[in-house]
Amino acid sequence: MKKEFKYFRMTLLTVSVFFMLSLTGSNNFTNSFKVSKNLSFIMKDLKNNEKTLIWISFRDKGENVSSLLSSPEKLVTQRSLDRRKKVKPLNGLVDHTDIPVNINYINDLKSKGIEVKNKSRWFNRISCYADKDQINRIINEDYVNGVDLVMKFKKQYNDVEFQPRNITPETDGNNNPNGVQYALNYGTSLTPDGGNQCTDGS
Repeated sequence: MKKEFKYFRMTLLTVSVFFMLSLTGSNNFTNSFKVSKNLSFIMKDLKNNEKTLIWISFRDKGENVSSLLSSPEKLVTQRSLDRRKKVKPLNGLVDHTDIPVNINYINDLKSKGIEVKNKSRWFNRISCYADKDQINRIINEDYVNGVDLVMKFKKQYNDVEFQPRNITPETDGNNNPNGVQYALNYGTSLTPDGGNQCTDGS
C-alpha cells in the first residue's frame, strides 16, 4: 500500500510540473517575453548585421541605491535641492528617478559591442543600436528588464504647421488694435494612443 501511494505521489508531482511548464510556455527558457511586440515585428525583417535603434530597460539601479538616496548632493545640484526644499520634506528631496543608470550595466553592454546613444535615468534605460543577434544576447542578461523599439517621429508635410497661417491681429480689452500680430500654431505631436512610447529625444 505504501509503495502504491509513493508511486501515486511521484506521478502526481511529475504531471503537476509538466502542467506548470506548459502554462508558462517557452518564455522562461528563451527570455523572448522581454522583447516588445513592436520590436518583434521589426526584427522579422532585419537583415544580417542590420542594426535598429532600441531601448534597453534595466531591472534596478544597482546595489548602492540606499547610500545614494542618503546623499542627495551626489545626485542633483545644490540649486535643485534648494528648490525642492520648498515643496518636499527633507528626507524626500531625491528619489529613484534621480539616480543615474547603473554604469556597470552600461559598461557590460559596451563590452559586448553595443553602441550606446542616450541614457534616461527617469525611465532607467538606455537607447542604443543593436542587430538581431545582439538583441537576442541582450535579453539573456539578468539585469535587463526588457527591450523595445525607439519610436521615430517624422513630420508630415500636410500637417497644420506647414499650411498657410492666418495672422490674427491682437487687440486690447476695448478691441483696439495694438499693432501686435500672432499665429497660434503648436506644431504636430505623437498621436494620443502612443501611450508611453518615448522617442529618443535626439
